[in-house]
Amino acid sequence: MYLRLFVFISFIYCNSVYSQLNINNTDSLDRYIKKHLSVFKLPGLVVGIIKDGKVYYKQAYGVKSNTDKSPVDIHTLFPIASITKTFTAVLVSSVTQEKNISINTPLRNLVPGFQLSFQPYNSEISVADVLSHRSGWKTFQGDLLNTESTLSDSQLVSKLNYLHPAFPLRTKFGYSNMGFLLAGMSVKGITGNGFDDELKMRILNPLQMNATFIDSVAIKAYANKTLLYSQTENGIVETKTKLESPRGYGGMYASINDLCTWMQVLLDSGRYQNKQVIPHNAITQSFNSYTIIGKQAAGNRKRYLKTYGLGWEIIQYEGAEIVQHGGAYAGSLSMLAMIPSLKFGVVILTNGDFHPLQETLKWQLIDALLGIAATDYSEAAFIRQQQRKAQSAAVNTSTVVSDTEKAMSPLFEQTIEGSYTCNAYGKAWIKKENNKYMLYLEHHPTVTGELNYKGDALFECRYSHAMFGSELFKFHVTEHGIAGFDLKVDSFVEDGVYLFHRD
Repeated sequence: MYLRLFVFISFIYCNSVYSQLNINNTDSLDRYIKKHLSVFKLPGLVVGIIKDGKVYYKQAYGVKSNTDKSPVDIHTLFPIASITKTFTAVLVSSVTQEKNISINTPLRNLVPGFQLSFQPYNSEISVADVLSHRSGWKTFQGDLLNTESTLSDSQLVSKLNYLHPAFPLRTKFGYSNMGFLLAGMSVKGITGNGFDDELKMRILNPLQMNATFIDSVAIKAYANKTLLYSQTENGIVETKTKLESPRGYGGMYASINDLCTWMQVLLDSGRYQNKQVIPHNAITQSFNSYTIIGKQAAGNRKRYLKTYGLGWEIIQYEGAEIVQHGGAYAGSLSMLAMIPSLKFGVVILTNGDFHPLQETLKWQLIDALLGIAATDYSEAAFIRQQQRKAQSAAVNTSTVVSDTEKAMSPLFEQTIEGSYTCNAYGKAWIKKENNKYMLYLEHHPTVTGELNYKGDALFECRYSHAMFGSELFKFHVTEHGIAGFDLKVDSFVEDGVYLFHRD
């Protein structure tokens, strides 16, 4: 049955009106985007393309809200998530060069409160190390602490001493948001002014990027911004996230109009309206490779070498060098990619996180630009997505798993409630409310977890926030009762384990 479903889906898709993308034909591009926007049921998308250094295409599609159907336009704010890192890196490169400070300067000389108890990390981790993800922390390590949390920058820095790096310094790529937090904080140690002030003064204001914000108050006040959507078992629903002031690693909001300006300036060696705004050397320095990520492939494309510069991924692909950075947050996906040698750039912002269009459209455009014959990457991705859904449905129907809670032992019932402490995180509480066991976290007051007993020493925690997912907790039990538990969240946030001890 499910094989037939997949074949039927593939037939319907492949026999729909085919819109082969031609980068030199804006009508073709428009048809391509509209087709895939509809297929993936994505509320809204904006795209901007720079060709030969000039804005070639800048269009908005769909709606900001599935409720009132208000349309997206080129000035609508979207979260850009980790594309923020490109601004951080260029800013840090600019101020270090201006102040004649090496990017190899140890962070402890620039960030107040930064102190690690383990060497050589404490004395040697530099600005360049965190900007190129070679600091030794593994990918997303510590991200539970900064995602939707109430911890301040200084509090986060103090937590770093509990996050022992996973690899020797400068030996391996590990994508670290905590590292970029430190990079953003280093700006004050270099200039005497905060990250926000310097970014406005050196980049946003001179480039007249009036719809790009690094302040939560300004973001909230700007009326023309999109809502965000995720795919759940109940369909596509609005995702509620905590709007906080951006940090060096993410959180900025911007319009497609402003990001086209950003690409133009980067592709023109830092010039804007015939004036040098950003030092040329700051851009070239950030585009240099510092850390090897490895060979990668996506879909049916050839393998390519990917490295990381300062705030930029660098891809060697079919004779072209691509510099890019994507962004992902609950309810949104984004991508900014450029080929500097060809004065080409594309930026794609979306208000849904259940599609691959920021990647497939990017590759479709790059292949068209390079004259590479390619199949419809978005179509192929859709078919793969439906195949996975059909296979998952087949598994779920062939193996019926009861979701009924098991009877809890008296020892669990008598000792599970109470307070717990994790050195790295802080406090957590388990309370019985309306015959359910609920988890509360000190630094995540808007996120709760419902604990369902699964037998032995395992509980499933279903978080109230979709981004945190549903995870199995292992509880540690002694003859006296529960001694603690291992807290996990969805790997989208962090794949590590936090050990909480009973108080």
